[in-house]
Amino acid sequence: MAALFARIVFYPSLGYNVFMSKMFGRHWYDRIDQTVIIGALPFRSLTDELVRKENVRGVITMNEDYETKFFVNTTEEWKSVGVEQLKLSTIDIFGVPKMEDLKKGVDFISKYHQNGSCVYVHCKAGRSRSATMVAAYLIHGAVVELLPYSECSAGDLGSILTTDTVCTEFVRSPRDLRGFCPRSSVSSHTPKTYSCITGIQRGHVNI
Repeated sequence: MAALFARIVFYPSLGYNVFMSKMFGRHWYDRIDQTVIIGALPFRSLTDELVRKENVRGVITMNEDYETKFFVNTTEEWKSVGVEQLKLSTIDIFGVPKMEDLKKGVDFISKYHQNGSCVYVHCKAGRSRSATMVAAYLIHGAVVELLPYSECSAGDLGSILTTDTVCTEFVRSPRDLRGFCPRSSVSSHTPKTYSCITGIQRGHVNI
């Protein structure tokens, strides 16, 4: 039922995102640090900007296949411009990325961090599935105890993590993620990590 609902609302909600970007200046993507950019669907019209200006050499796609059937590059099209794509299919709205997918994503990002290039992490709007992936990356980089998320509610994190299920998955992430990848990438400042996560949606991301 969740998957069906996500399919029904996909195009109306995508249109809403485009409207908000064009009319009210909502950011289509934001840079998190020197390695990671989080964003909405990377339309083909953005390809040159992402590759040339933002030095993107890897793309993590959190969408299901039907979401990327039109408007965006295929895996082969990304490859033709020197970009590797990692697909981690997750249902929109009610879906939660699998822990093994979060681990794959962090490994993928770490690879590009080491060679000095960037990864574009996206879902449909860049506000839930991709934000969970980026949160995993930030937690991994911090390698410290986080703020007491066990006492949080979904509302404490704004509308990035939109359900109690997502929040629960997020709570489990710190212990599960530490140790599966070499320490690197992000400055080890938990308050900055928290403020970055909660700021992604607003388009005011600084780390």
